[in-house]
Amino acid sequence: MPDWIFEPANAGQHPVPAGEAAAEHTPEAVVERIAKSGARCVKVFIEDGFGESTEWPLLSESTLKQVTAAVHRKGLLVLAHANALGMQRIAVAGGADVLAHGLWNWDGLSAKAGIPPQIAEHLRTVRERRIGFQPTLRVLYGTADLFRHDTLLDPVYAKVVPADVLAWYRSDAGQFFKKQMRSAFNGAPDEKIMQSQFRIGEQGMRVVKQMFDAGYPLLLGSDTPSAPTYGNQPGYDTYREMRAMAQSGVSLAAIAQAGTINNARQFRLERDYGSVEVGKIANLLLLNADPLLSVRAWSQIDKVILRGVVIQREDLAADRLR
Repeated sequence: MPDWIFEPANAGQHPVPAGEAAAEHTPEAVVERIAKSGARCVKVFIEDGFGESTEWPLLSESTLKQVTAAVHRKGLLVLAHANALGMQRIAVAGGADVLAHGLWNWDGLSAKAGIPPQIAEHLRTVRERRIGFQPTLRVLYGTADLFRHDTLLDPVYAKVVPADVLAWYRSDAGQFFKKQMRSAFNGAPDEKIMQSQFRIGEQGMRVVKQMFDAGYPLLLGSDTPSAPTYGNQPGYDTYREMRAMAQSGVSLAAIAQAGTINNARQFRLERDYGSVEVGKIANLLLLNADPLLSVRAWSQIDKVILRGVVIQREDLAADRLR
């Protein structure tokens, strides 16, 4: 990753690699390179670890604010990877424009129903500052799918996964991440691991419902692949993200907006994308059912139109690739 940022506070533990100069990895230098590439945003990673582990290095508050200032000077957006309350608070304090994950890690807080007051207060701040919110509910459910016996039996997989890749998933080598997760859970039964992922994911669903009930526009994104799990498949996982949003209590109209105009507006692309209007780029799905009546309509695709070129859905199927 050439565009890493040097953090002076971590220099003792994470020095600059031999042959490189710290000056090449200041926030300003890194953002300059990214801006020249034509990017519309810069994503920063705010994560101190998974589970009980908290030893991963973080950008200091001053460095994060330097990054934000440099990004905004270029007219770009700052996206923050952050799914825990503490990490999202850092992102908000640092001036992030978009939280590129939902909030499912509550840092030990709990509630039998609804969400804890501390979470509610944080979400109010997110809304007040008009920070983009992308739930990415499929992150947890995609890891849970590793421990379902029927995941690789899903008939849709034959359409979205090449046959040789699907065969590899079923092999011993293809189960490597499942084995890693078992080890991380100290050999707990698969059912217990799956339920733990469901429980954390359900917290994220409560947060999504809270944001929807407050009338806040949501952004669609699945973070696929969020981990080396075959439970997350590109394209299919975005559809499953929509289904998860519906299960959270988000209206079908709000889901449609999350996948179209909301993202376009957030990334300042609404001039060309996000709605069906004369003069906009013709990237369209033609559906055989009404997505305002059923979320499953999003999978009932007749044709795909990409920049005005009509593509039959079946022509994109993995089992047509030979």
